[in-house]
Amino acid sequence: MSASKSYLERSKLHSNPTAKAFLELMERKKSNLSVAADLTSKAALIELADKVGPYICLLKTHIDVVDDFDQDLVDQLTALAKKHDFMIFEDRKFADIGNTVKLQYSSGVYKIASWSHITNAHTVPGEGIIQGLREVGLPLNRAMLLLAEMSSAGTLAKGDYTTTTVELARKYKDFVVGFIAMHRYADKEGDDFIYMTPGVGMDQKSDGLGQQWKHPREVVYDNGCDVIIVGRGIYGQGRDAAHEAKRYQEAGWNAYLERISKFDSLLERLNPPRLRMTPPAIDMSSSTTTTTPKNNAAFRVSLGDITPNNVGQLKRLNVVLFPVVYAPSFYKEILDVGEFAKIIYFNDVCVGGVCCRKETVSGSTTQNLYIATLGVLAPYRRLGLGSKLLNHILETATEGSTTPKVGKIYLHVQFGNDEALDFYKKHGFEMVGKCENYYPQFEVKDAYKLEKVLVASN
Repeated sequence: MSASKSYLERSKLHSNPTAKAFLELMERKKSNLSVAADLTSKAALIELADKVGPYICLLKTHIDVVDDFDQDLVDQLTALAKKHDFMIFEDRKFADIGNTVKLQYSSGVYKIASWSHITNAHTVPGEGIIQGLREVGLPLNRAMLLLAEMSSAGTLAKGDYTTTTVELARKYKDFVVGFIAMHRYADKEGDDFIYMTPGVGMDQKSDGLGQQWKHPREVVYDNGCDVIIVGRGIYGQGRDAAHEAKRYQEAGWNAYLERISKFDSLLERLNPPRLRMTPPAIDMSSSTTTTTPKNNAAFRVSLGDITPNNVGQLKRLNVVLFPVVYAPSFYKEILDVGEFAKIIYFNDVCVGGVCCRKETVSGSTTQNLYIATLGVLAPYRRLGLGSKLLNHILETATEGSTTPKVGKIYLHVQFGNDEALDFYKKHGFEMVGKCENYYPQFEVKDAYKLEKVLVASN
């Protein structure tokens, strides 16, 4: 089921370039929030987009309600999308015959296909509406959603209409990438649609005019949808749009992390029944029964070796934890570093890992150690598991049995990741430099270099 996979993992399954880029953007930005910007003035729309831009993955517009629309509005929205790393979704809800929607999509005053990454349509007119929009959008690498359900009371978009809509989407997967829907439908083999849900709110249930609001957790965790669409809950009267956008971003993202981490989805895949056994604990204090500070309940923590039999667990774990996709050669090398690569178990469930690379130093009797990855699934953080992994690496590196001796351990941390910086500084690492364009594929491209010297260089 695609709902159990990370956005990044799912991005690899899409042939449509916009869907692929959108899922990568969500994972990179840690946002599944779309703001429905139903504003009637150009200035207000631009101001809102700039305020909420840092927190959203998608700006949803109703461009035909803007009284003073012009090309400059399009240019400014496009520039803001690039500045803040979000996409634009024109909520046009096309609903005419194929030839007419082709003209509405490509021509007229708005020329939607020229600037909107994603648009949507009803399927009431039949298959021709998809064919018409596809002729315009596919050559431009655009994507389309179908309205399978709506959030308003008394909607007729349900039952047979919804079933037929899903079947049409399956027929045109190269262009139709998902649905506007209230819940995720049963996947067939090869399905991985993006589900976007409007009518999301945290402070009230209804506006008295037919709009019904659902909490982000209900939408993402309970119903398995991917994107929460929020409007007045963010910029309504008396609300601080930036503050509310950040609030909804965190709520939606936490629900996503909870969804992919729940035992019957992600953890089931990380720990198949034939491997679910207590791993041999290493002889260290971190591999003992401990108690949680919150409820004094006992839990078991232990480290395990990376072997050919469980390296697949590590791969799936890294897909969830990191926005970088590691090549097969990375995992092949990990199998040869011994104690410098470990996975960590919490109550016999694999929840994190660390991978290092040994590096020879020309003209020296010591070697360097590079920490390539160190991470723990979100629900298991702040339990000391990351420290246990790092302490194991530090202790192993300082043991006399390591040949040649490790002179230095180093790593990179992306600019802005203050939590990671504090974590490594707490363990004795020092910032020794800045690396420009270290992450060329990301919006934040630069990184800090941190190191800890164990043996002075000769």
